[in-house]
Amino acid sequence: MPSPMLVATCLASCVVAGFLPGFFRPVHFFLKAKLGLSEESAARLPFWFALYSIPFLPAAGWLVDQWGLNEVLFVGCLGQALGVSWLGMCRSYASLLWGLLGLAFACACTLTAAVALMPHALALGTGTSSGFAFALGFTVLGVAALIAPLLISWLGNRFDFRNVLLCAGLSCLLPALFLILTPKSEFPDTAPAAPLQESFADPRLWILALVTFLYFPLEHSLEVWPRPYLAETGHGSSGMGRLLLLFWLGFFAMRIVFGWIVGPGYEAWMILTLLVTSFMILGNLVGAYGASSGYYGVWFVGACYGPLLPLLFGVLFDLEVARGIPGLAIGGLLALAAVSALTIQSWLVLYARSHTARASMRIPMILALVMAAPVLVLALIRHAR
Repeated sequence: MPSPMLVATCLASCVVAGFLPGFFRPVHFFLKAKLGLSEESAARLPFWFALYSIPFLPAAGWLVDQWGLNEVLFVGCLGQALGVSWLGMCRSYASLLWGLLGLAFACACTLTAAVALMPHALALGTGTSSGFAFALGFTVLGVAALIAPLLISWLGNRFDFRNVLLCAGLSCLLPALFLILTPKSEFPDTAPAAPLQESFADPRLWILALVTFLYFPLEHSLEVWPRPYLAETGHGSSGMGRLLLLFWLGFFAMRIVFGWIVGPGYEAWMILTLLVTSFMILGNLVGAYGASSGYYGVWFVGACYGPLLPLLFGVLFDLEVARGIPGLAIGGLLALAAVSALTIQSWLVLYARSHTARASMRIPMILALVMAAPVLVLALIRHAR
């Protein structure tokens, strides 16, 4: 059973790592006004951040293997505190881009270390699968990403945005404070028990990498089509924001539920079941026209997608538990998320702008079916070695 301080360190680092991606949505208006940026330059800040993160995430994973979780997490929290504060103090576009470079590295360190810490710090009950630990961690991370832009916007409208950024920077030091109060002996040894080439020679890890690459645009498609789809099926705009907020909270709640009930060794079969189920529901929604059936169908799709990410990482932990999960493997999988965000997900957003919601829904439907094939192979061969 992990100590309360180790649990607090992991949860706080998940909050700090989660709030940054959505953080740019309200902040880019402040930076645009302060630095006199064009709308195009300001809107591309999340793109530069994601692009910088691609090489930094596997680099952070390598540092986890070489230094240890607590050292990398401390560097990440300190770097995020400085980077977020720098956004409020920079005075030119060039200095802003340099600050984003450092911030991307710091966030990569925090995120990679937090994910690597989840199965050790959040295994809160005996007999629960590692999928539950990842479910709890990714739920906290996702809720932080959901609430952060709303909170930053609310504070920015009431206080000076520069001061809000400075306070947000200081809040990034909270995991570092918990880390200092946690004995170093409680952090797991992250040095792989076997050579890295042995882990990366396992074909199951590469199948998992392919599925992960396809998963992230599948999840982020929920940011693209539900709102226009609900509008097409007759739902008014008055309560749609509240309904979608409740939808996302339900999405995260299903992560906890499935992480708790799915036992070790059955994650791949559950992923396959959820993918096939979501494919069937999406196919039905594309041809359905009822307002109530469409609304509940969207909820069911979210319920299918919510548990997929922690279950995928639960499979990773189950595959590598004897040898130890290489931090490099975790950083590489997270880098795939950034790559897919700049490729498949960006294309999906552009596609949705020129097509109806029903046409856009065919893309995640196809992605779910394509993902099902390698997951079936993974489920069949995962016990072969």
